[in-house]
Amino acid sequence: MRSKITIFIVLLALWVNLSGYWTPLLLSLGVLSALITVLLIARMQTVEEWLEEYPIKFYVRMTLHYVRLLWEMFVAAVMVVRLVFKRRYRPQMSFLIVPATATTALGQLVRANSVTLTPGTISVTFGIGYILIHVLHTQGHERKEQIELDQQVSRLES
Repeated sequence: MRSKITIFIVLLALWVNLSGYWTPLLLSLGVLSALITVLLIARMQTVEEWLEEYPIKFYVRMTLHYVRLLWEMFVAAVMVVRLVFKRRYRPQMSFLIVPATATTALGQLVRANSVTLTPGTISVTFGIGYILIHVLHTQGHERKEQIELDQQVSRLES
């Protein structure tokens, strides 16, 4: 029961933060939406399983990961814009095979999506222990950055 209340409060707080409005209609719709979501999750009987597998500290780590990812996305976007507006730009696209040490399906998903969200890179495919990434411009330090990202995602899982 406590886990359902926690999820309800988190969903309601997310609704309020994302909407930014404090009108009675929108607040009541937020309460209704969060309540329906909790009821559906309870009906699927996955709340306790989810919280056992991913405790609250996981969500704190995930938030920190996304803050770092937002910075990486900004830096990569600036780099891509500079490349596009370069006078004599010749693309140096390539594929990189980088290690992926994530052990859970969620870790692999977060890792692959983190690569795809960064401008100039796309996760082409991934398997056990690796991710094939297409990069827009090879500068030599992509592999180091990808290894650092992989280590950060691995810390999420621990």
